[in-house]
Amino acid sequence: KRMALMDQWLALNTKTTLFEARLGGSMGDVEETTAESPISKKQTTRYEADLLIKMIGLSGEMGRLAPHQKFTAGELQLMILGSSLQSTHLRGMYGYRKLEWEGVTDFSGPYYGGYLTLYLFNFLGVDGRYQYFAKTKGTNKTYETYGEALTLGAFVDISFLRLGAKLYRENLRLQQSSAFLN
Repeated sequence: KRMALMDQWLALNTKTTLFEARLGGSMGDVEETTAESPISKKQTTRYEADLLIKMIGLSGEMGRLAPHQKFTAGELQLMILGSSLQSTHLRGMYGYRKLEWEGVTDFSGPYYGGYLTLYLFNFLGVDGRYQYFAKTKGTNKTYETYGEALTLGAFVDISFLRLGAKLYRENLRLQQSSAFLN
C-alpha cells in the first residue's frame, strides 16, 4: 500500500513533456552480399528527425544504404508505453519509404514496426528498432522487393547530447515480379 501511495505521488508531481524533437545522423560501413557476388564493403549514411507531441510522433529519414541505393522515409508513431524520448519507452510506427536503386528500379511502399528504448541508468541505455517492409513492385513493374530491418544499439546521454553505437541489419529481397513473368 505504501508503494502504491508513493507511485501515485510521483505520478501527480511529475511534469509530462508536451513537445520533443530529436535530430540524428550516423555513418559506417555495410557488408553487402548477393547470390552472384561475395561480400563487399560499402559506405552508408543516415539522417533522421523526430517530432513528438504528447503520444503522437512524426519522423523523417533519408540516407544512402550503398553507393547505388538512396532512400527517403516518413512515418507516424504512437507512444505505447513511456512518457518521453529520453526515458524508457515503446513506440509503434507505420511509414512509407521510397528506395531509389540505381541500375534496377525505384520502389515506394509501406512499412511498420516498433522502437524500444530501455534505460539501464539515468545516463546509459540500449535501444532497438524493427521494421517490416511490405512487398512492393518497382516503378517499371519488372522487380518487387520486401524485407525487414533490425537496429540494436547502446548509448550514453550527456545533457542534451546522446552518443552511441548501433548495429544495423537489413534483409532486403529482390525478385522478378510475378506480373512480369506471366
